[in-house]
Parts: sequence; structure tokens; C-alpha cells
Amino acid sequence: MSADTILHCFAGKRWSGDATSALNSAIRSGGIVLTEAGERAELRLRRAGIADVRPLSMSGMFGALNLSRMLRIVRPAAVHVHSVSLLPKVRQAVGLSKLPVEIIDRSADIVLPEEVPPVDKGDKLLWIGYITTDCGLRLLLEAMKSLPPEVTLRVVGEGEAKVVGPLLNLAKTPWLRGRVEWTGEREDVYEMMNGCCAGVITSANPESKVVYHELIRAGLPVISGTLPEELINGISSL
Repeated sequence: MSADTILHCFAGKRWSGDATSALNSAIRSGGIVLTEAGERAELRLRRAGIADVRPLSMSGMFGALNLSRMLRIVRPAAVHVHSVSLLPKVRQAVGLSKLPVEIIDRSADIVLPEEVPPVDKGDKLLWIGYITTDCGLRLLLEAMKSLPPEVTLRVVGEGEAKVVGPLLNLAKTPWLRGRVEWTGEREDVYEMMNGCCAGVITSANPESKVVYHELIRAGLPVISGTLPEELINGISSL
């Protein structure tokens, strides 16, 4: 390996902010991406132009040992850590490897692509994220019941069936039937913004989310909140 090789590490088990930043950082600076996120994320990284993607278990009691072995194989100049949970393991692995590797904490960075394709705006609302019990998507669907029927929503993301199933049933109720488009996980978030008028982030701290900066970069307004009335007021003001 080249003496200036960079490793980009993220621990996400799904496509999320740390994975997005690792991808964009690797596209800019080159190097190798190490991930625990599974085959779908590996495929997405390769499709996006990352030539060298390597799966590696970095959690658990053997995580630091696995990573130290990888360090000795690759012998990188630096490791860019995009997940804060990995920092202790990376520090331990560098110590075990006895290599002069620089550790760069990128876990708080918001790294976006240098070029963003143009977005054709429409009239749908857009929600992007991993669907969990506390992601706020149910809150948004409940809020939509109080909005005019012409207000529609595109949901980009996936989750466990036991979480997604009840939300799909909620979207089939008379108040929401035909108003919610479910796309599943999609590779290009900017493509998913086409036909949308605004993004909705169900969080009290939207600026901490990569998707917030992606929406702003694409020129779409952002509505955020953790209470139904906050979302209703924000959507009504569009």
C-alpha cells in the first residue's frame, strides 16, 4: 500500500449520517473504506465510486484486534473515524499495531459531495431516515391527519418489519390513504428530492443530521419539530 493511504471507518449497521460522510470523504480524498454496515452498504459504496471497500467486524471484544490486523496489512498514514463509537477501538488498534498512524476524528463532521445535481421541485413533503420506534415518522403521519388531503408525503428509508408494518397500516386509514409514498431505502437522496417542496426532520436538533444539510444544499426548505403542532404549523406555512 502507498505510504499516504487513508482508511475511512464507520460503524453504522445501516445507511446513516456517518456512512454518508465516510462515502463523500473517501470520494474526495481517496483511500479504503472499512465498514460493518453489511452487503447493501458495501454495494452502495462501490456504486458511488469507492473502489476499495472492506467489511470488518470492529465491535465486540475482538474489534480492536481485527482492526489492528487490518492496519498492519494496509499500513495507512491516517485513519479517518466517522463514527464516535469507534474511536476507542481505533485508538486501541493503533496501539496494538505499533504503527505511526494518525487518528483523525471526523465523527462530528458533515461531509457533503462537492457537486449536487439540480433538483426539480414539486409538491410532496419528504422524510428520509431509518425507520425506528423513536424516529418521529408516526408523529408526522399523525400530524398529516390534520392537514388538507392535498398534502402528500414521500418516505425514503427502511426499518424492521415490526416497526414499519404498523406505520404502513396507519397510512392506509381513511385520513391518509393515497397520501403517502413509500420508496424503501434508495441510493441517491438527491434524486428522491425531485418532486418535493420541503423536507421534514422529526428532531429537535435538525442541524445535527446529514439530511438537513443535504436538503439545504439542494435548495429545499426544512420543517422540523417533535410536536404535532410544530409540524402542522411548519407545513401549513409553506
